[in-house]
Amino acid sequence: MATPRRTPVSPARGVFVKTRTDHAHETFEDYVEAIDAMLSAHGSCRVRDLAAHMRVSHVTVVRIVQRLTLAGLARKQRHGPISLSASGERLARASRARHATVVSFLMSLGVRPAEAARDSEGIEHHCGASTLAAMRRFLALNGRSARARDQDARRPARPARVPASRRRAPS
Repeated sequence: MATPRRTPVSPARGVFVKTRTDHAHETFEDYVEAIDAMLSAHGSCRVRDLAAHMRVSHVTVVRIVQRLTLAGLARKQRHGPISLSASGERLARASRARHATVVSFLMSLGVRPAEAARDSEGIEHHCGASTLAAMRRFLALNGRSARARDQDARRPARPARVPASRRRAPS
Protein backbone atom coordinates (compact mmCIF):
# COMPACT_ATOMS: atom_id res chain seq x y z
CA MET A 1 0.00 0.00 0.00
CA ALA A 2 1.44 3.35 -1.00
CA THR A 3 1.73 6.04 1.62
CA PRO A 4 0.24 9.40 0.73
CA ARG A 5 2.70 12.08 -0.33
CA ARG A 6 3.24 14.81 2.19
CA THR A 7 3.47 18.32 0.95
CA PRO A 8 6.48 20.11 2.40
CA VAL A 9 5.53 22.74 4.98
CA SER A 10 6.43 26.20 3.86
CA PRO A 11 8.29 28.43 6.32
CA ALA A 12 5.77 31.15 5.46
CA ARG A 13 2.91 28.95 6.68
CA GLY A 14 3.05 30.52 10.14
CA VAL A 15 2.63 33.96 8.60
CA PHE A 16 -0.50 32.86 6.72
CA VAL A 17 -1.98 31.24 9.83
CA LYS A 18 -1.44 34.48 11.77
CA THR A 19 -3.04 36.54 9.00
CA ARG A 20 -6.11 34.27 8.85
CA THR A 21 -6.47 34.43 12.64
CA ASP A 22 -6.08 38.21 12.56
CA HIS A 23 -8.85 38.49 9.97
CA ALA A 24 -11.19 36.42 12.16
CA HIS A 25 -10.58 38.74 15.14
CA GLU A 26 -10.68 41.88 13.00
CA THR A 27 -14.46 41.72 12.58
CA PHE A 28 -15.04 41.24 16.31
CA GLU A 29 -12.77 44.15 17.16
CA ASP A 30 -14.37 46.48 14.60
CA TYR A 31 -17.89 45.69 15.77
CA VAL A 32 -17.10 45.86 19.47
CA GLU A 33 -15.39 49.22 18.91
CA ALA A 34 -18.38 50.51 16.91
CA ILE A 35 -20.90 49.30 19.53
CA ASP A 36 -18.89 51.00 22.28
CA ALA A 37 -18.72 54.26 20.29
CA MET A 38 -22.48 54.21 19.68
CA LEU A 39 -23.21 53.48 23.33
CA SER A 40 -20.98 56.41 24.34
CA ALA A 41 -22.46 58.80 21.79
CA HIS A 42 -26.16 57.83 21.91
CA GLY A 43 -26.63 55.79 25.08
CA SER A 44 -27.88 52.77 23.15
CA CYS A 45 -27.01 50.68 20.13
CA ARG A 46 -29.64 48.95 18.02
CA VAL A 47 -29.09 46.57 15.12
CA ARG A 48 -30.46 49.01 12.51
CA ASP A 49 -28.20 51.81 13.79
CA LEU A 50 -25.15 49.54 13.79
CA ALA A 51 -25.98 48.34 10.24
CA ALA A 52 -26.15 51.96 9.05
CA HIS A 53 -22.91 52.83 10.87
CA MET A 54 -21.01 49.85 9.45
CA ARG A 55 -22.71 50.18 6.03
CA VAL A 56 -23.77 46.55 5.95
CA SER A 57 -27.12 44.77 5.87
CA HIS A 58 -29.33 44.16 8.89
CA VAL A 59 -28.80 40.40 8.44
CA THR A 60 -25.01 40.79 8.56
CA VAL A 61 -25.21 42.68 11.86
CA VAL A 62 -27.62 40.12 13.35
CA ARG A 63 -25.20 37.29 12.49
CA ILE A 64 -22.14 39.09 13.84
CA VAL A 65 -23.93 40.13 17.04
CA GLN A 66 -24.91 36.48 17.54
CA ARG A 67 -21.24 35.51 17.21
CA LEU A 68 -20.23 38.30 19.63
CA THR A 69 -22.83 37.05 22.11
CA LEU A 70 -21.61 33.45 21.83
CA ALA A 71 -18.04 34.68 22.39
CA GLY A 72 -19.18 36.49 25.55
CA LEU A 73 -18.39 39.96 24.21
CA ALA A 74 -21.94 41.32 23.81
CA ARG A 75 -25.47 40.90 25.14
CA LYS A 76 -28.65 41.26 23.10
CA GLN A 77 -32.29 40.61 23.91
CA ARG A 78 -34.71 39.96 21.07
CA HIS A 79 -35.81 43.33 19.62
CA GLY A 80 -33.69 45.05 22.25
CA PRO A 81 -30.52 47.12 22.19
CA ILE A 82 -27.02 45.66 22.06
CA SER A 83 -24.72 46.05 25.05
CA LEU A 84 -21.16 44.97 25.73
CA SER A 85 -20.04 42.60 28.45
CA ALA A 86 -17.05 43.52 30.62
CA SER A 87 -14.76 41.57 28.28
CA GLY A 88 -16.33 43.33 25.27
CA GLU A 89 -15.64 46.71 26.88
CA ARG A 90 -12.01 45.69 27.53
CA LEU A 91 -11.62 44.61 23.91
CA ALA A 92 -13.12 47.91 22.71
CA ARG A 93 -10.70 49.94 24.88
CA ALA A 94 -7.72 47.89 23.69
CA SER A 95 -8.81 48.22 20.06
CA ARG A 96 -9.22 52.01 20.38
CA ALA A 97 -5.79 52.34 22.00
CA ARG A 98 -4.15 50.22 19.28
CA HIS A 99 -5.92 52.28 16.59
CA ALA A 100 -4.72 55.55 18.15
CA THR A 101 -1.14 54.26 18.32
CA VAL A 102 -1.10 53.23 14.66
CA VAL A 103 -2.69 56.53 13.50
CA SER A 104 -0.19 58.56 15.54
CA PHE A 105 2.71 56.48 14.25
CA LEU A 106 1.69 56.93 10.61
CA MET A 107 1.22 60.66 11.11
CA SER A 108 4.66 60.88 12.73
CA LEU A 109 6.06 59.50 9.48
CA GLY A 110 4.40 62.31 7.57
CA VAL A 111 1.24 60.52 6.41
CA ARG A 112 -1.71 62.91 6.11
CA PRO A 113 -4.32 62.53 8.91
CA ALA A 114 -7.13 61.30 6.61
CA GLU A 115 -4.83 58.71 5.01
CA ALA A 116 -3.45 57.65 8.39
CA ALA A 117 -6.98 57.09 9.71
CA ARG A 118 -7.94 55.05 6.64
CA ASP A 119 -4.75 52.98 6.47
CA SER A 120 -4.69 52.27 10.18
CA GLU A 121 -8.00 50.40 9.84
CA GLY A 122 -6.17 47.67 7.97
CA ILE A 123 -2.83 47.81 9.75
CA GLU A 124 -4.02 47.88 13.37
CA HIS A 125 -5.38 44.33 13.33
CA HIS A 126 -2.14 42.79 12.08
CA CYS A 127 0.39 44.39 14.43
CA GLY A 128 1.78 42.20 17.16
CA ALA A 129 2.38 43.38 20.72
CA SER A 130 6.11 43.94 20.11
CA THR A 131 5.40 46.00 16.97
CA LEU A 132 2.92 48.20 18.85
CA ALA A 133 5.41 48.60 21.70
CA ALA A 134 8.06 49.69 19.18
CA MET A 135 5.61 52.21 17.68
CA ARG A 136 4.89 53.61 21.16
CA ARG A 137 8.63 53.88 21.92
CA PHE A 138 9.19 55.66 18.61
CA LEU A 139 6.36 58.10 19.37
CA ALA A 140 7.68 58.73 22.89
CA LEU A 141 11.17 59.45 21.58
CA ASN A 142 10.11 61.58 18.63
CA GLY A 143 7.21 63.51 20.14
CA ARG A 144 6.31 65.75 17.24
CA SER A 145 5.35 64.39 13.87
CA ALA A 146 7.77 64.38 10.95
CA ARG A 147 5.24 66.46 9.02
CA ALA A 148 5.37 69.26 11.62
CA ARG A 149 9.19 69.18 11.55
CA ASP A 150 9.15 69.32 7.73
CA GLN A 151 6.82 72.32 7.79
CA ASP A 152 9.11 74.07 10.27
CA ALA A 153 12.11 73.36 8.04
CA ARG A 154 10.36 74.93 5.03
CA ARG A 155 9.46 78.14 6.87
CA PRO A 156 11.93 80.98 6.48
CA ALA A 157 13.79 81.69 9.68
CA ARG A 158 12.64 84.77 11.54
CA PRO A 159 15.28 87.38 12.11
CA ALA A 160 16.38 87.60 15.71
CA ARG A 161 14.64 90.31 17.65
CA VAL A 162 17.05 93.01 18.79
CA PRO A 163 16.04 94.94 21.90
CA ALA A 164 15.47 98.68 21.29
CA SER A 165 18.39 99.59 23.57
CA ARG A 166 20.81 97.72 21.31
CA ARG A 167 19.50 98.99 17.97
CA ARG A 168 21.75 101.32 16.04
CA ALA A 169 20.46 104.61 14.88
CA PRO A 170 20.24 104.85 11.09
CA SER A 171 23.27 106.66 9.63
